[in-house]
Amino acid sequence: MPGLRFMMGAVLAIWMAWPVFPAGGIEVPELSQVPQNIGPEHHEDLLKRRASLEWEWKLLVARVEGHNQKCRRIPADTPLAHECRQAMVGLQGDVNAYVASVKKFNERVKWALRWKELQKELAVPFLSEKEEIRLGDELARHLEERMTLVTDPEVNEYLQTLLQRLTSRSARPGLPYTVKVVQSEKINAFVLPGGHIYVNEGLIRATASESELAGVLAHEIAHVAARHHAKEVNKIARSVGASIVGGILTGPATGFGLLSQQMIQEGAYMKFTRDEEREADRLAVEILYQARIKPTGLTNFFEKLRRARSEERTLMDRFYSTHPSPQERKENLAPLFADPRFNQIPQADSAEFQSIRKKMGKP
Repeated sequence: MPGLRFMMGAVLAIWMAWPVFPAGGIEVPELSQVPQNIGPEHHEDLLKRRASLEWEWKLLVARVEGHNQKCRRIPADTPLAHECRQAMVGLQGDVNAYVASVKKFNERVKWALRWKELQKELAVPFLSEKEEIRLGDELARHLEERMTLVTDPEVNEYLQTLLQRLTSRSARPGLPYTVKVVQSEKINAFVLPGGHIYVNEGLIRATASESELAGVLAHEIAHVAARHHAKEVNKIARSVGASIVGGILTGPATGFGLLSQQMIQEGAYMKFTRDEEREADRLAVEILYQARIKPTGLTNFFEKLRRARSEERTLMDRFYSTHPSPQERKENLAPLFADPRFNQIPQADSAEFQSIRKKMGKP
């Protein structure tokens, strides 16, 4: 890091540890370089942030040097020494804050690389995309026979428009995503292979802002974008005597009927690992940012899930047997939310969101 050796060397040469900057200083991590091979949606923002941190570092080095020049020879029991000690506390706080910013920036660089890798991984499907869509269609057909869907055209048009805004920023924008509302008061949403998303009325009523609703949709989109159904599809396929070879489903379940029915019977279409849930959260944050929607709505909704757990123990305990807790999910996303990009996005609900909320009985 530019200036790091100079600063640390100057500090180590000072053996009067107080009220000047302490001998040994504070360990400051190196700023990660911005790789050329990440997507353009990240590259420019990361370069700007890195330049800002480099400038902030130069100012800190100058402030530390100036402080030490002023305070190193002041007798310890004088009023000026007291002022130097107070200034030192503030300066150390600023350096610690800078260290935290560097760590968060470095995490952003790692995540931008992971996003690029994920897009490459998706070029090798566990099923061909065509078959994945067919499987999702078959699952949707069976499930919708058991559900009552909301048919209000205004509600459905609004949700489909919001969905398209998000899917266009996902790692798999070309899938035929759909979203439908289920007549149920339970706070729940789920997604099928190929992009069929179902959201309960109770969940929509529970959202306090459009960003919360978008956060739920983005999370479900992320599961499809990352092909998180793959493991369960393979397991169920084997259980019914089928196999997936070279991206093609073979065996008795070739028509998808037996496979889809077995997945419904076992609830396999909703089974994701905790790591997959964590990855879906992280991907959702990036999708929301790219769609210019404030991603903190996602963690705001986690708090509603926590409260729902205390009110409906049986249902939510089953949910948390495979999902990280809302508190853990908030903590996992905290470094991403520290990204200053997110503070530049206005938190404004559309008139359409307000309209469907009124239709559903929420002021």
